[in-house]
Amino acid sequence: MSQYSNLEIMEHFDENSIPDLDVVLLGALEKFMRYGLSEIEFPNFDKPLIGASVNALTTAKMLFGERAQYVDENTLREDVESLAKQCDGAIVFSASGGKHAPILAKQFQELGLDTYAVTCTYESQVEGIVGQEKTITTKKNREPYTYNTSTYLGWMFSGVSMNVRDVKELYDFILQEVDPIIPKNIQEHFGYYLLVPNTAGYVGNLFDVKFEELFGTLVPWQTHTFETSMHAKTVIAPQYCLAFGEGELPVHVYEENTFRVPLPENFTNAHVMAIGYYVIGKIQRGKHPYFKESLKSYILENKKKGEFAQAINLIVE
Repeated sequence: MSQYSNLEIMEHFDENSIPDLDVVLLGALEKFMRYGLSEIEFPNFDKPLIGASVNALTTAKMLFGERAQYVDENTLREDVESLAKQCDGAIVFSASGGKHAPILAKQFQELGLDTYAVTCTYESQVEGIVGQEKTITTKKNREPYTYNTSTYLGWMFSGVSMNVRDVKELYDFILQEVDPIIPKNIQEHFGYYLLVPNTAGYVGNLFDVKFEELFGTLVPWQTHTFETSMHAKTVIAPQYCLAFGEGELPVHVYEENTFRVPLPENFTNAHVMAIGYYVIGKIQRGKHPYFKESLKSYILENKKKGEFAQAINLIVE
């Protein structure tokens, strides 16, 4: 078997062979191991205004923390003018560089902000707004629509200054320490309660979106940090728990119904994201293929909704 067998799957799959999330995750790591990580040099703003949507926004928050202000497509019109007065520049984060990204970029420019874009798509719509010289374009794999694994993971790796050796260590940890102990019946549970480290609350948001995308309302789940779980989250006992790390389990959550997902020493949010995506992929692999059955019709229906949806494709090259 090739050292980069998952990457080869990513390079050749079609709409009839959509890979599960665990394969996509390993393919992303193999991409960075083989071709290196993108070097990202963010513009040197003291207080940037950052615009992004859903998981791109969550990723940006992990990268910039409290030193930035944030808007998305929902808060753009109500907050942006007051926030812009507090900021000395703007950055739009969007893997595709389309959808709401050009709308955000135009609004920032109209407010007089020096505007940059971070994307994974060359010659994207947002690049057409801010210009090539103010667009940072990073590596990605071709992936099924919405997976966005190599995209955001690459940004996070760069944000914590990981190198190819670090990525290889994470890859080996997943295959040697995580994969062998994943319960064989992990996919058989009705619902899932995910516990993440207190420092990884934003990663929990990424997990929430992945469950939404892959399972919709057909597989119940909740995601909380260990600390947040103390606030009446488990009055009704969860059927099954995925606990990332060694935190104390909350009331009504028992070790016999918990898979303790190991994390490496000195883990970062990027480590938790990668390991979590791998485990979620194993759940997806054993469940009914809700996502794969629904994706093509979703794309086709979206194409009827005007210009916004024209950038949505089943396979993101």
